[in-house]
Amino acid sequence: MPDPSSPLPWDQRMSFLWLGCVAGSLLLVGLAVIPPWLPEATRWLLMQAFAPLCHQIPARSPTIDGVHLAVCDRCIGIYSGLAGGVVLAAALRATAVPIVKHLQHVRTLSWDRVLSVLRLALVGVLIPLAIDWLGPFVAEWTSLSGWTNSVESRFATGLLLGVVAGLLLIVVIANSRARTRAHPNEDVSSSEGTSTRRTTDADV
Repeated sequence: MPDPSSPLPWDQRMSFLWLGCVAGSLLLVGLAVIPPWLPEATRWLLMQAFAPLCHQIPARSPTIDGVHLAVCDRCIGIYSGLAGGVVLAAALRATAVPIVKHLQHVRTLSWDRVLSVLRLALVGVLIPLAIDWLGPFVAEWTSLSGWTNSVESRFATGLLLGVVAGLLLIVVIANSRARTRAHPNEDVSSSEGTSTRRTTDADV
């Protein structure tokens, strides 16, 4: 029986899941940047759809031809990074197969360990994002008037978060597939055993 913590072969179903994640993340980016090219009524509907996800403050949102995008600088960075992270996950897998196989052989790498590293990385990239987000508040509440954020810092911190989140998403899916493949009949056998025991009890 395969080890559920071992690296997962990139089977056909995993490829479909990865393509779905790529398509979904790219669609999110596309919807966020398309408002300048939409009729006013359609643009308003799209802005309302993104409103629960983003504050959409005009001063902190990118514009194209004077029309604001559906999300702010940081959110467009997150969405872009998410798409990039999903693509990067597949690229890393394709280039790191020999290394992964070697590490699997010497038992120094597993999906669980990769997940742990990515969870720590997610916490790590949240720290600069939080510092950047707090900058204007700190400047307002203290004498540190020079401490603020910018379009570049908001986009960059969002991009970092998105990339790590995209990598984590693919690894979580792969880990789930590995466990499913390791124990494909666990629920069936369990239910069959329960059914058998109930029949035996009834017969007695």
